[in-house]
Amino acid sequence: MYCKSCQRLVCITCIVTMHQKHEMGDMKLIDSVEKTKLKKYEEKIDKIIFPKISRKFDRCDDSMEFHAKKFDTAKSELHEWNIYLKNTIITYLDDQAETFCEKIDKNMDEIKQNILPQLSKLDDIKTNIAVVRSEIDRVTNSKDFTKMIYIENSVESFLKAVNAQNMKKRTHFFKFTQSEITYSKLGDLKLKEVFHLQCTQSIETGLSCIDEMATYNNDELAELRLLPKKQHLASPVISSCTEVFFDTAPHIPTALHTTRDNKVIISTVEAGRDWLPIDELCKVEILVITAKCEVIFRFLFNKDLFYFPNKITSIGTDICIVDSISDYSGRLVTLNNKGKVKWTYGYNETNSGIIADVVATPLNNIVLLDPFHGVLRVLDSKGTCIKTLGLRGL
Repeated sequence: MYCKSCQRLVCITCIVTMHQKHEMGDMKLIDSVEKTKLKKYEEKIDKIIFPKISRKFDRCDDSMEFHAKKFDTAKSELHEWNIYLKNTIITYLDDQAETFCEKIDKNMDEIKQNILPQLSKLDDIKTNIAVVRSEIDRVTNSKDFTKMIYIENSVESFLKAVNAQNMKKRTHFFKFTQSEITYSKLGDLKLKEVFHLQCTQSIETGLSCIDEMATYNNDELAELRLLPKKQHLASPVISSCTEVFFDTAPHIPTALHTTRDNKVIISTVEAGRDWLPIDELCKVEILVITAKCEVIFRFLFNKDLFYFPNKITSIGTDICIVDSISDYSGRLVTLNNKGKVKWTYGYNETNSGIIADVVATPLNNIVLLDPFHGVLRVLDSKGTCIKTLGLRGL
C-alpha cells in the first residue's frame, strides 16, 4: 500500500504497527496518478520551461559574446585613439617648437646687426687710444712742447669720438619660457565641420516631452508629428501652433511614420509594457490614420506576433515594422494592407543582431542599420538582402 500521510510505500506489518490511523492508497493506483503527474511535468519542462531557459541562456550567451566584441572593439579603438593623440600632440608641439626656433634665430640676427658694427668701431677706437697712450708717455719724457700740444689735441679728438659713439637703441631680446609652448585641450582636437546648422524657426508646445517626430506636407501647409510619452499623438501646425491630438489610451505609442501619400502609421503597446529587456510577446495595435486623425485601418495583435515595435516605414501599401526582441536582437515584420504578415527578416535564437533604424527608398528598397555587426543591409521589396555595406571605416 501507499501511505499518503507519510508519502511512502509500506508493507502489511508497518500498516498495522506504524501507520494505523494514516490514509492509505492502492499502490498501483497511486503509481498511475504519479506517473500521469510526472508526464505533465515532463511535457511542461520540454515544451515551456526548458525552451524558455534555453532562450534566456542563448540570449545571455549572445549578450556575453556581444559585450566581449564590444570590449575588444573598445580596447582596439582606445589603443588607436591613444596613438592618434600622441602623434597629434607630438606633431603639434614639434610645429610650435620649430616656429619658436625660427623666431629665436630671427631675433639673434637682429641683435647681431645692431651690436657687431658697434663692436667693430669701438675696437678701432680702442686700438687708436692705445697708440695715443704710448705717445703720451714718450712725449712727456722728451719735454718736446710742440709734440705735447699735438698729442693733447689728438686726445681731445679721440675723447669726442668716444663720447659720440652712443649705443643704438637696445634690441628686444626674445626670452623663452616653458609657457610659450602649449597644446590645446583634447576636446579641441576634432574634425573640421562639414556644414553649419542654423535655426531658421522654432515653435513651442504644451507637451511634457517629445519622443519622435515626422513631417507631413499638404500643399503649402507643414505639420510636425510629435510622439510624446503620454498616450496620444500630437500634430502642431507650424504657422499657427494649434495642436491636434489623437488619443491612443490606454495603449502607449512607440513608433511613428508618415507615408508618401500623407497617411500616418502608429504602433502602440499595452499599458505597463517595459521597453527592455523583452522576453515575451506583447499586445500591439497598428493604426493607419489620416492627417485629420481619422482612422483608416486598425490592426490588433493579441500577443501573437510582436515583442516591441519601435520603428516603422512603408513601401506602397505595405507596412514595415522593426520589432525588438531583446536589447541585442530584432527583426523586420512586413504587413500588407489587410494587416497580414507578408514576410519577415531578422535573427533567430542563434543569430543575434539589432535593427536600430529603418528607411524605405524611392526604389522600394529597405535600408536597415545593424550596429551589432556595424553594417547597413539593403533589402528588396520581398525581404531579400541584396547588399551589405560595412560601416567600420566611416
